[in-house]
Amino acid sequence: VWRYTPSGGSIAESDFSGGITTPMPTCNVAAAQGIVYAANTFEVGEVRAFNNTDFATGPPPSPSSTLIDEGATAVYADSANADAYVDKGNVIDVSDSTGADLYSFGSGDFGSSTGVAVMPSPEGKAYVADAENEEVDVYGTPPPRSLETSIPTGAGPTALAVDDSNGDIYVSEFLEETFSVSRFDS
Repeated sequence: VWRYTPSGGSIAESDFSGGITTPMPTCNVAAAQGIVYAANTFEVGEVRAFNNTDFATGPPPSPSSTLIDEGATAVYADSANADAYVDKGNVIDVSDSTGADLYSFGSGDFGSSTGVAVMPSPEGKAYVADAENEEVDVYGTPPPRSLETSIPTGAGPTALAVDDSNGDIYVSEFLEETFSVSRFDS
């Protein structure tokens, strides 16, 4: 996993500020408050937490890490408290950065989710990319998080993000051999 610290409008190789070697192939990364989550969402499904101070220039170190969860399809870090939201395809598990389980939500609401994003705690809603039903499921404040509504997307969402500054939701979709990104106002 490489870290870049942009010094201008675009990222350049000169912005490289460190890296680490993870114990598994990494397909998904999330970070908040000095914690970096690395996830292997294609094979083992592990999510591991690393400290951002572990990153170094030169040969990347292999720092110790904390196993957060297994069976992940995606991971998201809450910018307010660094809690990890681990999408397992049919449920979202929430853990703190030490790996302690906090709560789960969404079981039975979706069958094939591909991403999760959250407005910062403590009052932020959670959004789940429900690919099977071609919608974004909206969950209320924690805990427990209850399904409030679903937003039809017209195609199976593949990933999503929330803009912390205004609550807008960005959804990546794949339809007829084309990827697109749609924005939904908060």
